Amino acid sequence: MALLTLDDLSLAFRGVHVLDNVSRFVESGEKIGLLGRNGTGKTTLLRMIAGDQEPDAGTCVLASGKRASFLPQEVPGDLSGQVFGVVQEALSLQVSEGQIETWEAEAKSKQIIDLMGLDSDVDISSLSAGRKRRVLLARALVTEPDLLLLDEPTNHLDLPTIEWLEARLSSHQGALVIISHDRA
Repeated sequence: MALLTLDDLSLAFRGVHVLDNVSRFVESGEKIGLLGRNGTGKTTLLRMIAGDQEPDAGTCVLASGKRASFLPQEVPGDLSGQVFGVVQEALSLQVSEGQIETWEAEAKSKQIIDLMGLDSDVDISSLSAGRKRRVLLARALVTEPDLLLLDEPTNHLDLPTIEWLEARLSSHQGALVIISHDRA
């Protein structure tokens, strides 16, 4: 069975179809890159898969018991709290369902924060756009999702962080859907 099933997804904005009858299976471990001009529906499709955007028609189904994690293109305006709390929050469902213990969530959060070169105790509102993106990236990666959705993951990142991310994604065991305008 497919990890993700997209079946006849359609969406129009002001009468203009952005997505029209999109169907696709995504298998576990598959790596997919979405490339295209601005306004062609790449981000909209990722938002549908993440459950943040409803289609006008069609369905988007993640296989039962599987986890997806989404790195949005823009930093949400309502993002607040200390870096540690923002990252650890991504694991709250796994803790509440007994999939991992609280101490494991804390250890995993601390490890990814350290790998990203972040300070756990800093308030996210005081960070630069690049540092905020690192926090969001840490939050997306810490859950070790079956499906990782990344919208322009290199935005605001420096070269060493981009190289680290490239290595991390090449070893990611789950499926990956990534949007990039990078031509390199």
